[in-house]
Amino acid sequence: GSTGRIVLQTAQPDVRAADVLGRIDFQAPLDTQGTDGILVTASITGVAEETFTASVNGTALTFAVADGDAVVEAMRISHNGNVGIGTTTPGFPLSFADTRGDKISLLGQSGNIYGFGVQMARLQIYTATATSDITFGYGSSAAMTETMRIKGKGMVGIGTLVPDAKLEVVSNDSVNTAFIHNTGGGYGQEAALRVKMGTGGLRDAFQVEDFSRSLFVIKSNGNVGIGVSNPIKAGLHVGNSATTGVSA
Repeated sequence: GSTGRIVLQTAQPDVRAADVLGRIDFQAPLDTQGTDGILVTASITGVAEETFTASVNGTALTFAVADGDAVVEAMRISHNGNVGIGTTTPGFPLSFADTRGDKISLLGQSGNIYGFGVQMARLQIYTATATSDITFGYGSSAAMTETMRIKGKGMVGIGTLVPDAKLEVVSNDSVNTAFIHNTGGGYGQEAALRVKMGTGGLRDAFQVEDFSRSLFVIKSNGNVGIGVSNPIKAGLHVGNSATTGVSA
């Protein structure tokens, strides 16, 4: 059999932007209180967002609620699928009112919360207390592999859950623990600072490079090289000198 449906249809033959196509009102019965008690308390409305033609019929669905006065639009689903909360012109899949303050609460309904906010020239991500952390990783909430953590008091840990410095980076393989480089100037990698330590064999612990040339290196065995990438002598190896110890 056919599916039952309710049709709300405007009698206006020429539909233009902002015209109401249909509306459902929620209202209390008349009572002895009068005034606000007998007003419409909520409504769902179909509103044209474009002037209708043979190929255009963009329509939004709006949700309005009242709080002691006439109903005011609180949320809108635009004809392109964008959802606006506190705004009638959502420009993105989910948009909020252009006001500063708390925007999204992930946990907590008042006071200090886990959430997102906006202030002048600042996007805010925050926890409820200084003992709570912000973590990054992959997987799911119940089974996340953590890759980075920002402690509530500002310490950052990469590869560690308990950083005890403003920045602590821990690596347990042969990849670069830290790699800072400048690729400007049109000549490729101009300069770099590399911290690297791996298991097995002789590896660089610290290296400063300039355009793929080693300027300064400390090997994992303690040898230090200036102007040479593989200091083979104990102590300090400068340039390509073949003597042991400090040389020039």
